[in-house]
Formats: sequence, structure tokens, C-alpha cells
Amino acid sequence: AGWEGLAAIPIVDEASGVAEVPRTPGSIVTSPNPTNGAIRVRFTTERSEPVSARILDVRGRVIRTLTDSREIASDRTFGWDGRSNGVPVPAGIYFVEIRQGAARESAKITVLR
Repeated sequence: AGWEGLAAIPIVDEASGVAEVPRTPGSIVTSPNPTNGAIRVRFTTERSEPVSARILDVRGRVIRTLTDSREIASDRTFGWDGRSNGVPVPAGIYFVEIRQGAARESAKITVLR
């Protein structure tokens, strides 16, 4: 609920040339995943509202917050360098949570070192 107006589109991974298709409108695509550090977080919205992405550890602690204040409907891409406060995070499971207005969606990220 709350993701009305989102559309799924295929996204081609630049490195592999493989199309990644979100499962449902608004689904988050992370690439590469698993990762050894840097990762791209992508999704598409038809809503004209600012968007934020939070990286969380398995305990729910916020590792990093990324924001996009544009109020336009478009593809959105966030980059995370695999760091928290300038220090690489340890290997493990993390989550990205996308927020737009009252809507939220999350996806798992696996970090390998």
C-alpha cells in the first residue's frame, strides 16, 4: 500500500548487460548484490515527491542516509560506497529502505569482504 503510481521497468546492468526487472512496481534493484563495497540502488517512481534511502544493519541501526530532494517522477538511483562514517562496514547483511512520503520498501544487501 502507498506505492500507487510506481512503474516497473527493466534496467540493464552496465557491467554484465543483463536486464534486471523489478518484481512489482516500486521494487528496488540493487547491483551488484552481493557486493564487496559499492552498490547502486535503483527504482522507478511516478510520484513527484522527495525520496530518501537508508542503509540499515541487521539490528535496524541506521548506517547511512541518502536523499534525493527532486520533486519529479523519474528513475531514481542512489549509490552507497559500503562505508559508515568513512569506514568500510564489515561483511554481513544490510538493508536498504526507500521512503517516499508515507510509502516504504526495503531490500536486502549482502556485503562480502
